[in-house]
Amino acid sequence: QQRNLLRVSIRTAALGRAAETPLRLTVLLDKSGSMERIDRVDSVRNAFQLLSDQLNPQDQVTLIGFARTPRLLAERLTGDRIGELVGVL
Repeated sequence: QQRNLLRVSIRTAALGRAAETPLRLTVLLDKSGSMERIDRVDSVRNAFQLLSDQLNPQDQVTLIGFARTPRLLAERLTGDRIGELVGVL
């Protein structure tokens, strides 16, 4: 079973990103049939949980799902509401 994951690093305040500088993050999520397996869905959920632990309330995340065509799943969700993304996965 081959798994390809992309790890993204975010500069947080502790690593040099000024606390008053909000992050604007756009995430593209593969929603094709190959992602329907429960282990893959769990991996994505875990990734969003890790992301939520690193975001500030003023940060914003936009989530775009794609299979054949892109679809907006969440737009400008603030860092303190990132947990809501799990519901749209």
